[in-house]
Amino acid sequence: MTALLDLDGPILDVSPRHHRVYADGVSRLGGEPMDIGTYWAAKRDKISDHEILNRSGLPAASDAYQVIKRETIEAADYLSLDRLQPGTWEILHCLAEKHSLVLVTLRHSRRRLLRQLAMLKIAKLFTHVLSAPAGAVPGWQVKRDLVMGAGVALGPGAFIAGDTETEIRAGRALAVSTVAVCNGIRDERHLRPLAPDWLVPTLADLPASFL
Repeated sequence: MTALLDLDGPILDVSPRHHRVYADGVSRLGGEPMDIGTYWAAKRDKISDHEILNRSGLPAASDAYQVIKRETIEAADYLSLDRLQPGTWEILHCLAEKHSLVLVTLRHSRRRLLRQLAMLKIAKLFTHVLSAPAGAVPGWQVKRDLVMGAGVALGPGAFIAGDTETEIRAGRALAVSTVAVCNGIRDERHLRPLAPDWLVPTLADLPASFL
């Protein structure tokens, strides 16, 4: 069986990295950064970067901020802030005993991605590491095409787990079960209306039937 897994959110807590990128960028531009709790709550509530900058005293700095964000979001010093979500180490090892684990993520730098997975000591758990940057094409199509292009076998019992609408839509396009994980960038309030096959608080809360 095959498990397609998103990285940022379900497996990694990326909130410290994203907040540091935001806070450093806002400080460089002369604004007043929100604390991490306020910032992450706004991101999870789908508040746009433009509005977050407005609340940070930088209503006209969107373009300059986006340049800083692109330059730093996958820089090594910032990636080092990512941490495995609680229980993720154990659940990945349990899943690997029964499934082929396929990582499907929207990252720009594959080199930095592979280095991060190695440093976290989870690289060897995945039979495939599929990555591509998000761009003009919707993310769900990018993920669908990555899986199809890699020739990943998707048979009975295959599923995709992620924390956004991207994984739900990709899963439907690939005709696999969908699992929405609520401890990433989207909470239950935003994920439940997408009608995933399963809705779980964390990846560690997958139903026993998956293990």
